[in-house]
Amino acid sequence: MPVDVDLQPLFDQTVTVCKRTSTHTAGYPRPGYQSTSAGKSYKAHIEDAEVFVRTETGHEVVGGWKIFVYSTTAWSQTTNFIKARDKIVLPSGFEPNTPQIISASIVSDDFGPHHMVIKCRR
Repeated sequence: MPVDVDLQPLFDQTVTVCKRTSTHTAGYPRPGYQSTSAGKSYKAHIEDAEVFVRTETGHEVVGGWKIFVYSTTAWSQTTNFIKARDKIVLPSGFEPNTPQIISASIVSDDFGPHHMVIKCRR
């Protein structure tokens, strides 16, 4: 379910999410991602915030961006949920432009998935 019409003006930025497609194993393993042009764009609200996250592996990480993301289509775990392994590209003016995602969580209401909150390193 999309964000309420009254809240949509808060989502004044656009971010692009590139799904992780593979892991290159030659030499030091590094992830492979969709190209930015193949990524999916979402409306977002980006806040500069100190965030503390305990990862799935138990590591404690401090981040600097909190990004609220909404989709104009229904959220679906199989198609468009954003995961910590994906790459996010912020609009120009944000540094770094492609921060590491440290957590991604879905926010639901009585009608189902509503929006996502992405926490990133700065």
